[in-house]
Amino acid sequence: MTYIKIVTILLIITIAQGCTSDQVNEPPPEAPVENEDTNLNNESKNENNVNPPYHFTNFDLEVDYGVNESYEVSYENEADGMEVDIEDRLNGQSLNGDAAFKQVESKFKELSFDQDTPDQEVISEILNVFELDENYSKFELEVKFEDGTEKKYDQTK
Repeated sequence: MTYIKIVTILLIITIAQGCTSDQVNEPPPEAPVENEDTNLNNESKNENNVNPPYHFTNFDLEVDYGVNESYEVSYENEADGMEVDIEDRLNGQSLNGDAAFKQVESKFKELSFDQDTPDQEVISEILNVFELDENYSKFELEVKFEDGTEKKYDQTK
């Protein structure tokens, strides 16, 4: 009898986890999208010649402050959809999908760096925009810009 209860509980947990999605239901049409064929087909995406609000298709940030203290953002906007996750262990918050995108969209719009911006300026801008403490132990950022250029920013203190 106990075995059946355990199996039932595990099944319910598995189904519940499958129901959560990091997929954004209605991504903004002007956001750059990574295209499998040419990295980005921005001209067909932006038929009205609207400048995209930010200039990257992938953004993966992790800032560590100590044991079990970190701030992470994972953003991908590809041809098959947009996915966003936030794991904020500083404030005990975990968001995905639309809720996560709603939280980072305005921050992404504030970012002005590009692939030619010096690394330290990028790190400072990220910390400022995301309101993160400069006393981190490790900073990692991987960005794929709309032109397909990939850049990594790493700093350990």
